[in-house]
Amino acid sequence: MEIMGTAVWLLLLVLVAGAVAQLIDGAVGMGFGALSATIMVASGVEPAVAVGTVTLAKVGAGLVSGLSHWGFGNVRWKWVVPLAASGIVGGIIGALLLTQLPAQAIKVWVPVLLLLMGFLILYRFWRTRAPVIEGGSQELSGVAPRDLLDGVRGAYRKLPVRVRMSGLGTLAGGLNGLSGAYGPLATPAIMLAEGGHPRYAIGTVNMAEFFVSAVVSATIVIQLGGSSFEWEFPGALMIGSILTALPAAYIARRLPRQHLGVLVGVALVAINTWALFKAFL
Repeated sequence: MEIMGTAVWLLLLVLVAGAVAQLIDGAVGMGFGALSATIMVASGVEPAVAVGTVTLAKVGAGLVSGLSHWGFGNVRWKWVVPLAASGIVGGIIGALLLTQLPAQAIKVWVPVLLLLMGFLILYRFWRTRAPVIEGGSQELSGVAPRDLLDGVRGAYRKLPVRVRMSGLGTLAGGLNGLSGAYGPLATPAIMLAEGGHPRYAIGTVNMAEFFVSAVVSATIVIQLGGSSFEWEFPGALMIGSILTALPAAYIARRLPRQHLGVLVGVALVAINTWALFKAFL
């Protein structure tokens, strides 16, 4: 039995993958787009189609996840608007570049980008050991020498919050348009720069990601045309991710972030190493 040429077992596998990826993403603020896009690109899917498929799935997942985090008090709305608005601009630019660059170049560039994200996630979570105080605005985990980190953050925090969030949002949106990954940059950047309990960065990024994903996915679909996509794939990813969005928001401040973060980083590094190997065969 097949649905639109795609075996039922494959759709179920995609659904489960979406559920697992969203559970990780909702709990640690990163992983869904990067991990899903990585698997699809490594499996031979064209990078632009893979990013578009993942970003389409993130629209429904992002809405449910963002509302779930809001319900648990994990969202800071003063961050959401500038983060989302600038992320949309960066996302459109990234998506336009993605659909215009040569396919072979993208097959190399996207895995390299996601590989770097994997190392970033590993560095962020492997080095994070210090406890974070609830509600604090000055507590940062030691991922760099304290005096240097405090100096950089002190200068950064003198900027208006809209400027701070707009800069981060533009960079994260650009990476989202190029790779389907938003959280690997946005979440750790906000955690490092703003301080406080990590759940605020995680919840806020999940909420902003909904708006960015909606615009980026529309841009890619318009550029490529709807016939380039097998719509059952983003549908299955979306359904799976919606199933775990609520529990993921709940465990954002319960489950050890370090363990999940390291697992995501290891997966990204391993899969993208394989993707690069295939790209040069």
